[in-house]
Amino acid sequence: MGQQPSSWRLWLQQRAENERNNLRLFVSGAAAFFIGLGAVLYADQKLLPSVMQELLAGSGLVLSGAGALLALTGYILLSFSRIFRLTRTDEKHHD
Repeated sequence: MGQQPSSWRLWLQQRAENERNNLRLFVSGAAAFFIGLGAVLYADQKLLPSVMQELLAGSGLVLSGAGALLALTGYILLSFSRIFRLTRTDEKHHD
């Protein structure tokens, strides 16, 4: 008799099984990160010190931070997906 998985583990397994969405989350997060980084670099290198420079750099920083979190979430979910797939394969071989 196996034990019931907890609700968070069940949610995590369901979320991790959707690899296409997890990959999309990772790629879009990475793109947002690099666009934000580009905005920060552009503001630092090309704009004269002004309010506009600060606004662009701040917006780029926020975009980079959000993108990094999205990419990290997508990467972790992809990793869990692989772990769950490997453990399921191992369970099938032991039966």
